[in-house]
Amino acid sequence: MSVATLLSMPAAAGLFHRAIAQSGAAAHTMGPDDGRKVAGFLAGALGVEPTREAIAAVPVERVTAAAAALAEEVRTLPDPGRWGTLALSLLPFMPTVDGEVVPRPPLEAIADGHGADVPLLIGSNQDEARLFLIADGSIGSIDETALAAAAGVYGLPAGGVEVYRRNRPDAGPGDLLAAILTDWFYRLPAVRVAEARTGGTAPTWVYRFDYRSPAHDSRLGACHGVEIPFVFDTLHVPNTHPRIGDSAPQVVADTTHSTWVSFIRGDDPGWAPYTVDARTTGLINDKVQAVDDPAGDERRLWDACA
Repeated sequence: MSVATLLSMPAAAGLFHRAIAQSGAAAHTMGPDDGRKVAGFLAGALGVEPTREAIAAVPVERVTAAAAALAEEVRTLPDPGRWGTLALSLLPFMPTVDGEVVPRPPLEAIADGHGADVPLLIGSNQDEARLFLIADGSIGSIDETALAAAAGVYGLPAGGVEVYRRNRPDAGPGDLLAAILTDWFYRLPAVRVAEARTGGTAPTWVYRFDYRSPAHDSRLGACHGVEIPFVFDTLHVPNTHPRIGDSAPQVVADTTHSTWVSFIRGDDPGWAPYTVDARTTGLINDKVQAVDDPAGDERRLWDACA
């Protein structure tokens, strides 16, 4: 979300020549009312006034602990009465459209040409939301009633669940919810940025990382954050293993790392730029496969929500 927000900010113009946005895009910002609400919650937890100066005077360890507790609360008790629309995003801390640093909603500014001269690589992982449903153990407790209710809350049109089910005939309700949340939180925001930039002077490439982790009895899939050790070619670092397993294939790291390096050095990543006609996407695993509009039937379900 931070990279896409920077692309939209006049103050950041000219500060970088290329940008990569992984698993987060311009949809994840909040307005000033929500920003003040979260600041009030944080200040209340710290026992200080909700001002920059008062919070800055608190030791950083207390601030980070209070912020972590608020993030945990909104994830586990997303009460709309307390959190409002943040109960959908489950993110209490996001860039705030304050009218000054972030003058406008980022997607709106990007559509008007901000950052249009900066080549962009943007995308998400195939199973992003599985991380959170596996981590809290909820994926197995979601039934058809809960699935239908959640799909409605997130705005999936009537009949949409059956489209996801048809594409995953062996999936249970929790697996289907994970796929729906993955699209709402991660995939569709990246697609919207790519769509908004199609008239710009610099190209946009869209990727999807598809390597499925064997960790946690292979239940994580290509979940949130699983791509990072492959991007940086750090499979040997022990603290990556809980998410990627103990014997992640080096060939996937070679492919992913070289794709990122190629883009950073000024080349294309290995497939065609995104257009609204072809919607070419690079699917990354042990090799890169260019596919036009992957899972297009699911993408189209959300067009009415754009």
